[in-house]
Amino acid sequence: MLTIGKIGGQGKGQWASPSYYSQQVVRGAEDYYAGKGEAPGSWAGAGAGALGLEGVIAEGELEAIFERRHPETGEQLMRAPGDHGVKGIDLQMAVPKSVSTLWALSEQCGEPEVGTSIWEATHGAARARV
Repeated sequence: MLTIGKIGGQGKGQWASPSYYSQQVVRGAEDYYAGKGEAPGSWAGAGAGALGLEGVIAEGELEAIFERRHPETGEQLMRAPGDHGVKGIDLQMAVPKSVSTLWALSEQCGEPEVGTSIWEATHGAARARV
């Protein structure tokens, strides 16, 4: 399933705030089902490559991108969005709940290879497309 949302703008949800991404997601603070949190954010894709960005996203870099500035040099890349302007688009991809449940229970049921296969299929495929 794909969910699309605006970052910034006049939305009222926590995901509409750019600070949600820099404080929670990029820093790996989100605590999902395994209690381990998210992996720290990392640069990926042609746009990051064109700007010479790679590896883990450092403090303040995501905020710079939201303001249309180069994360390392501070150079203005394009006109910054206004106070109520959309700063980005959030794309969230998720598998059906039955797949998540199967992954979560596979080790407890004595079949960790099932969980490994699910993890590789879902995460490997997503990484390959970035």
